[in-house]
Amino acid sequence: MRDFPFVNQRSPRAVCGAALAAVLLSVGARMGAAQQGPITGLVTDRLNNSPVTGARVILGNTNRTVLTNASGRYTLGAVPAGSHELRVVAVGFAAVTRTVQLEAGGSAAADFTLSRAVISLDEVVVTATGEQRARESGNSTTNIDLRQVQQTQTTSNLADVLSGRAAGVQVLQAGGTVGTGTRIRIRGQTSLSLSNEPIYYVDGIRVDNNSQSLSVGTGGQQR
Repeated sequence: MRDFPFVNQRSPRAVCGAALAAVLLSVGARMGAAQQGPITGLVTDRLNNSPVTGARVILGNTNRTVLTNASGRYTLGAVPAGSHELRVVAVGFAAVTRTVQLEAGGSAAADFTLSRAVISLDEVVVTATGEQRARESGNSTTNIDLRQVQQTQTTSNLADVLSGRAAGVQVLQAGGTVGTGTRIRIRGQTSLSLSNEPIYYVDGIRVDNNSQSLSVGTGGQQR
């Protein structure tokens, strides 16, 4: 039997189909690129007409952003043709928004002039100890207005004021005898060997909350 060498040859129809697909892809890529263009511009300060460095230029509702350079200029490349909304934000300036029309295969220019704005900071609250600011604290802070509490409820001590008004704070009876005080726990029992009593400050002065210092001798139970 005679062996014939096998030759892998494509049919003319397959070759023509592959070439046509390549041409279509190339034409489609060129048409898509022709429908896009850059948007450039300059961001300046209205007060002295100086460039604003590091301003953020945001393209519409997308996540495409670009920062202005040291000369206050920016470039957004490959932007689809059509109407787009640009928003410029910078620290210390009021945000500015405007609409830019980009023609197919062309480019657009959009300059922005920012006005300085006063930045209002949150209220800074200092704890009674003066050691930590509320802005820097990772703990929740609860403010209780004693005047509002007394309008709806009669209170005789600190435990009555705290009861049910602060998240994570439990007010428990220290004993069953009349005259015994209360135990205040913040987020439950936090230690098995150390004291679980909170620290009290009144007008910035630490108050001794040791049970012995408040003991009045009520049948063996401490107040």
